[in-house]
Amino acid sequence: MISHAFRQTVEVRCRLELNYADEREAEKVLKAVAVDNEGFVVARREGSTIISEISSENILSMVQTIEDYLACVSIAEKTIKAAGEHPHARQPPRLSRKRASRRVS
Repeated sequence: MISHAFRQTVEVRCRLELNYADEREAEKVLKAVAVDNEGFVVARREGSTIISEISSENILSMVQTIEDYLACVSIAEKTIKAAGEHPHARQPPRLSRKRASRRVS
């Protein structure tokens, strides 16, 4: 039997650096995953790099947090790429201001 007096508290830390083509892309990804980060990941942008710091009380929790975080990052990257490839991504389609004419008989 292990006494509680001999237990040590361990803190596991991880630092991820995600590099992007430019600052704009890095900022979009950072903003997209910010909601999911709260309480788990501290992230900031330095130029075109996102620096993410994660801390946990055990390895298993750390691995799960990293896996979830990278899944969210991957989805954000794919969404940003898909939006950039969409023909109307840069300019929203214009709505016609013409009013339909109605004939009354």
